[in-house]
Amino acid sequence: MVLAFLFGPIGILQGIYAKYFGVALTTIATVLLVSRLFDAVTDPIIGYWSDRHYAKTGTRKPFIIAGGLLFIISSYFLYVPVDLKTLNADTTVSTGYFLIWFLLFYFAWTLLEIPHLAWGSELADSAKEKNKIFSVRASSTLIGILLFYLIPLLPFFSSNEFTPETLHWTVIGAGLLMLPALFFCVKVIPNGVCLDVEKVDATSIWALRHEIMANKPFLMFVSAFGLYSVATGMWFTLIFIIVDTFLNLGNHFALLTLIVLSLSIVSLGFWYWLANRFGKKLAWGLGAVCYGSGIAFTGFLEPGQAGVLGLAIVMLLAYAGSTPVAAMSPSLLSDIVDYARWKFGTDHSATYFALYTLVLKGALAFGGAIGLGIAGNMGFDPASTTHAREAISGLRLAACWLPTIVMLLAVFIIVLVPINTHRSDIIRRGLERKRKRLSCESDCSNQEVTAASALKSFTV
Repeated sequence: MVLAFLFGPIGILQGIYAKYFGVALTTIATVLLVSRLFDAVTDPIIGYWSDRHYAKTGTRKPFIIAGGLLFIISSYFLYVPVDLKTLNADTTVSTGYFLIWFLLFYFAWTLLEIPHLAWGSELADSAKEKNKIFSVRASSTLIGILLFYLIPLLPFFSSNEFTPETLHWTVIGAGLLMLPALFFCVKVIPNGVCLDVEKVDATSIWALRHEIMANKPFLMFVSAFGLYSVATGMWFTLIFIIVDTFLNLGNHFALLTLIVLSLSIVSLGFWYWLANRFGKKLAWGLGAVCYGSGIAFTGFLEPGQAGVLGLAIVMLLAYAGSTPVAAMSPSLLSDIVDYARWKFGTDHSATYFALYTLVLKGALAFGGAIGLGIAGNMGFDPASTTHAREAISGLRLAACWLPTIVMLLAVFIIVLVPINTHRSDIIRRGLERKRKRLSCESDCSNQEVTAASALKSFTV
């Protein structure tokens, strides 16, 4: 919850930097792409190190502590780049400053997020238990985002719009909550019980690469999730700009988001029931279709005609549709990780989740960069009060029409993933039998050693 609270401003950060700190949309797009190249190196390394550390010590908690502390520091410098007392129309932030703290921000998130996802997977012992754990995690994430959108509505702000001042207070509030949350997490929550058959540090990087490339369900899953994230990145990066500078409804954005997030949290109960009753792939696909409908309808909103109600419907479709995808994606991936344990006899859960977060961040940034690039190159300027017809067409193409098509492709691929609840339960039973067999063999071996020692003592 606290992690999502502190991560919340990322959705509007592009608009804030463009509007208040003089950073061009094309520059922001370049920073997003560079940061994803950085993630392509760091994410798999963190996942691999986390697996090795877990194999040796049985815990992932040191990674979570380090990531949480660094996340607070990097968030402050990213969200508060200048002294707010000196902020004026001529204030600018250098590209180098934005890039460095953006890289550290995502590195800290990776350091915490990957072990935390793997930890949740290791606490579950069935497909339904995974649905429960990751649904609770998704609802906590929504509550954290909801807390962020409450900030502009506090009575001591002059307006309900998002400004550098609201980001400043977000860092302070979330930072104060992060410390006790980290303490509770590492002090109270038990370590997961792993079903690994072979220690991860016995596997080389090249063998791991071969395993991943041979895991067809995983490749299909990340393809679908990558396309979904690209579509999300294009819409999510531009929606605040659309609302604030095109529809001129920026003063309603925080309250509307607060309402639709609350309704999305309530809808999670339905999605959880649907996943348990008919399978998590169906819940995932229907959620993505709902999300895609919201994205498509955004393109029909007009200034003065859209109204708050039309925008609320669009945002509700998008946020409610993204809820089952957020909950069922790690749950489905956890089933695929079990399949990898069963097929290859190794446990690389954090590495798989590292690739998952890499695809998430990379595709979001790639989609955001494409969206910003198309809108910027077609002449849309967030700082301008009037927009040419071509600029508006570019904005709609980048934020609505293209991401809708990409979202539908994601739904088509996710249906083809062969892992379902029935097969997942079969795999878990097979892993449990293998674990018991290995445990029995280990006990028999220990008994033989004990008997040999006793016989030797007796002979002497």
